[in-house]
Amino acid sequence: MMRRTAITFLFFILLSSSAYAADCGGDTPCLCGDRVVASRTLTEADLVASVGCHSNGLYINTTGVVLDCGGLMIEGPGVYDGIRVEAAGVEVRNCSIRNFRNGIFLKAANQSKVISNTVWDNSRSGIFLNNSIGVLVQDNIADGNNDGVGIYSIGGRGSIFEGNSASNNGRGLAIASTYDVQANNNTASRNERYGIYLFSTTLSTLADNTVEKNGLYGIYLLKDSDENRLDRNQVWGNLEAGLYLDPTSDYRITLIENAFCRNSNHDILVDSPDTPYGSKNTCNSPGDWNDAGQSNCTYRCTPGDGAISDCFDGTPSGVCSSDMPLYCDEGILRYNCTICGCPIGQSCDKNGTGGCYVESIYNCSDGTRYGHCALKKPVFCQDGELVDNCDICGCPPGYGCNTSSGHCFMVDVCQDGTFYGACSSNVSYMCKSGRLVQNCTLCGCPEDMECNSTSERCYLVSCISDQDCPGGYCSGPYCRDREALGEACARDAACSSGHCVGGTCVSCVSDSECPTTEVCSEGSCRAVSCPNGIVRQHKCFPFDCESDQDCQAHQECVNRYCSALFCLEDQMIVDHECVQRPFTLYDYAFYMLIGLAAVISIAAAHLYRSRGRKEGGPQAGEKEEEE
Repeated sequence: MMRRTAITFLFFILLSSSAYAADCGGDTPCLCGDRVVASRTLTEADLVASVGCHSNGLYINTTGVVLDCGGLMIEGPGVYDGIRVEAAGVEVRNCSIRNFRNGIFLKAANQSKVISNTVWDNSRSGIFLNNSIGVLVQDNIADGNNDGVGIYSIGGRGSIFEGNSASNNGRGLAIASTYDVQANNNTASRNERYGIYLFSTTLSTLADNTVEKNGLYGIYLLKDSDENRLDRNQVWGNLEAGLYLDPTSDYRITLIENAFCRNSNHDILVDSPDTPYGSKNTCNSPGDWNDAGQSNCTYRCTPGDGAISDCFDGTPSGVCSSDMPLYCDEGILRYNCTICGCPIGQSCDKNGTGGCYVESIYNCSDGTRYGHCALKKPVFCQDGELVDNCDICGCPPGYGCNTSSGHCFMVDVCQDGTFYGACSSNVSYMCKSGRLVQNCTLCGCPEDMECNSTSERCYLVSCISDQDCPGGYCSGPYCRDREALGEACARDAACSSGHCVGGTCVSCVSDSECPTTEVCSEGSCRAVSCPNGIVRQHKCFPFDCESDQDCQAHQECVNRYCSALFCLEDQMIVDHECVQRPFTLYDYAFYMLIGLAAVISIAAAHLYRSRGRKEGGPQAGEKEEEE
């Protein structure tokens, strides 16, 4: 009887490694790869939480399903998705997801909820929302998801992120290509690059978040993330800057009662923000930021600002949490099984992550855990045996992967390290003739995108408006690349130039869009024809002259323009030049009259003096001499 039970148990373990093997939920326990079609709370009878999954964890495509893991852990092989949701109104709660590509992945899962889960040690994202509207992501812990993202949302709109902790990831909370998002009361700390990251995200609010000790920026707004509001956030001790506003993301930014203190290089890093508004903020190094009516932040940081408190679950700093193996390290909960131990039935991870894992009878002889890659590529631990699987584990540098056999073979590589004729790690690109080219038909697309077999480019699976398509436009339900000049179009947004005229993309519709020396003609900017003139403000102003002979007799040609000629009083204009006026009979008569007038004046004076002597006798001097 015991032998039959053991055989049955092993049989179910083997079934757990298949992808989407069967339906489960309701009263039916779940195995790895099953599709959950009815609400269920997992128990020890659910083998998906008892052994490591070799492929996907669980898949939900039924509206309204509630999956409660009851605190149990689902562990993967380093790839695939832990829980994948592709239906509206689904709720995933109380799950611990580890070592998948994405811990919890939601695709077009509108009005769903992700509550009180722990996602860690996943290679891409702990929680990933793709084109999902109105999702509530609440009270989750996303910790140590390698260099990926703790919580990541792209596309969609109107989601709420509240009370989550995202620590020790590449990026803590990343939100892209969306709007009307609320991120409140979250903690983002000790992430490799950014605490909270907004990319092409508008009309959203970040409030009451604690963002501290991240490797670059605490809060980073990038690529047209305009008209956002930050209220009462505490941003401390980040390496490069507390808040960084990219030059394209500072339009109508509002900052109210935030504290940016003890950040290594800048509290606020912004260059001449456009139409900002701020009030009652605290900082010491604000860059070009000024609160309303201030030439800085309203308040200055004090030495006590940014002091580290206990962890958010109430655990004092330096003490193990009641939730093994979490340890409170200066206000941050970290996995540390060496200090805090592991729950019963789990072992401390010897690979240095600090977490715990469930022992499996299918671990391999070299110590590699079931469903994991060994240190030596491409060796993979499968059902207790070491086998080559380069499709999962990859190959050493200079080797290519034979996906059929799983073996590696020696090949030449392109200068960027991609094998000739092989697909790049940058999904959708392949190495061809020594350079990377897009070929999504052969190399596929990221999970949140699909392939355009005509252009060989990837685009988002679905869109509602152009805002869902950074760098492209929304056509029907899909995002597409903007068309080049001369390509067919239906509206302005379809063109890279922003102008669709008569069903064709053109570069301009008015002269003002061209350089001042060009005009807009038939949809293109063309040089103004002006062989004998100068072009100003899109018009030709002809020159007046090439020489003086082209001007009127009283003008001269100066810098190719006719200008009036001015001469001295004794000069006259002759053939566009000033020359000495000739001596005429009038000049002779004039000077003779002047001379005659002088002679008459002298003679009159002499006659007057002579007449005076005769009438008056001797002068007074003569009389005195006679006496």
